Amino acid sequence: QWEQIAQLWQEAIDRLKEVDAENPGYLEAQTKLAEYTVNLGQAQTRQVAERDSLRALQQAKARVSNWQSLAARDPQSPQLVSLLQDIINELDNVQDGTTAADEARELRQFAQNKLAQLQPK
Repeated sequence: QWEQIAQLWQEAIDRLKEVDAENPGYLEAQTKLAEYTVNLGQAQTRQVAERDSLRALQQAKARVSNWQSLAARDPQSPQLVSLLQDIINELDNVQDGTTAADEARELRQFAQNKLAQLQPK
């Protein structure tokens, strides 16, 4: 979605750049050009955040799957704690405001709960 938005901002910017200096609307076009350039930058930043967050979530989910397999095979494995910490660390890379954020929060809670259960009291 952010890719589409960025593309639309870029198209608008390209059109504004074509406004001739002799055109009566040139100053307004320059003002809009500056505004749209900022908006394009924000859309591109959000696009990167979304992509990176989705990647981090997918990696964390793969690690959860590995953790579950190990926990089923060897519930006393000392690796379980470090795998959970790896999952939590990966989920920390998911940024708020992205489509991955809610699911990442749920997975993080799962990992923290399991970590608390495994750590000695």
